[in-house]
Amino acid sequence: MMPRVNRIHPSSSVAIPIVASRELAQAPQLVVRFGVAPDGLPWHLRVDRSRELAKLFRAVCEVFGVRQREELPLRVLGAVENHVASGLMGIHTIELDSESGAREVYVSRRAIRDLLGPTLLSQVIASTASPSSPRTALSSLPAIDDDAEAVSTVAAIAASQGDEALASAVEQAIVDGRSSRRLLVPLVEAGPLSGAVNDDVRVLRAPRGPFRPLIEERMTALGAVEAVVRSNLPPARVPLADADALGEAIRRVQQDRYGGTVEFEAPRAGILAGLAEIAAGLEGLHASERVHADLSPGNVLFTADAPVIFDSLDVVAGSPATTATFSWAAPEQIIGHPLDPRADVFALGKLATRILGGVPFGEQTHYVVPVGGSAARTVELLKCEGVFVDVSGGARSRPWQIAWQEFLGRCLAYDRTRRPESGRAFADGLRELLEAYPPTGGISFAGSFGQIVEVEQGGARGSARLCAD
Repeated sequence: MMPRVNRIHPSSSVAIPIVASRELAQAPQLVVRFGVAPDGLPWHLRVDRSRELAKLFRAVCEVFGVRQREELPLRVLGAVENHVASGLMGIHTIELDSESGAREVYVSRRAIRDLLGPTLLSQVIASTASPSSPRTALSSLPAIDDDAEAVSTVAAIAASQGDEALASAVEQAIVDGRSSRRLLVPLVEAGPLSGAVNDDVRVLRAPRGPFRPLIEERMTALGAVEAVVRSNLPPARVPLADADALGEAIRRVQQDRYGGTVEFEAPRAGILAGLAEIAAGLEGLHASERVHADLSPGNVLFTADAPVIFDSLDVVAGSPATTATFSWAAPEQIIGHPLDPRADVFALGKLATRILGGVPFGEQTHYVVPVGGSAARTVELLKCEGVFVDVSGGARSRPWQIAWQEFLGRCLAYDRTRRPESGRAFADGLRELLEAYPPTGGISFAGSFGQIVEVEQGGARGSARLCAD
């Protein structure tokens, strides 16, 4: 589970110097700025390839029987410096489009989700999980991080049906699943991008398209978020929208000899309002009789304007999906049955249940899924009969409880005919509840998208988020 707080270290006499991104092609050890973090702090990337380069030149010198790289034959030295070393440092030339032309970029070694941290919704959802909760398929079904494994499960079903078109789609999904998206930082002044790198390309990691602009999230999109900054000084609760007050609170902690911590608290009502926007954003997809089929927390970004939904499987209604993220997929998707927009409603309902702290209940069964060869996997399914929301010890009324339980129970129903028919219907129902029976309280999370550090650029010091590649 992700940490609930983020450590702030005491300030030092030397702040981290920031350089221009063009130096990524030359310097093996440096820090560059590439964007703005979700809490509004500048976002920086620490790159260190000094050890790898030292090993490279030691090996080349040993092969040619010389002690120093300058003693190498000029053609060898030029080839190593201009091609091998450049690739080792992650510098590649990509063609974005006919208008932009070729562009040199730095390609991160780590995948974006590991480098920049989970999405905001992933962090919020992870913070709602309780280690002491009883195990149920809907609330704690093991997450499948390996896309290829999830694909192979449905691939076996496709093969057993003898569906050639579906089998071909599965094969392409397996290829895509063996790659991960990386951060691309242009060496000239331009916004960061993302591109795919096959996982078997371990050294030079040449990126391939589609290349997409990096979409930056904003915590303020979750509502009136507060930062809770703690140290030996009295705790400070600061509205995230007040950037000056947040910066001052962080500076106070950095001046404490022991440092401190920071965590964030987002209102449940604000998060659920964002979930309604996500559901409404599916209107066009559902109207065209297609299904996203992968509405997991990692596939939603809360930006300054509106939530962005990505990596849709774009399943034609009436067809099974070629893959599934089992933790959030509807029961009919897991067992390979044809889908319709109500599969997305199930995922939306599960997200809402976790945000509100509800507990699904019903008969739990097991489904054995072939995964290729003679192997099989047992998947737990909950034939949900309803959702319980605890109101004891609080100010929430019985009508409040009944209204939320009825709505969430319909969304998670094993019988999909009971669910709202589309994302728009879900959004309308959720918004009505938020107006008539608004939830109270908030969800605390660490904000795991880099360490908070002191940086220096142009003679000025300030706080920033730092990610290490």
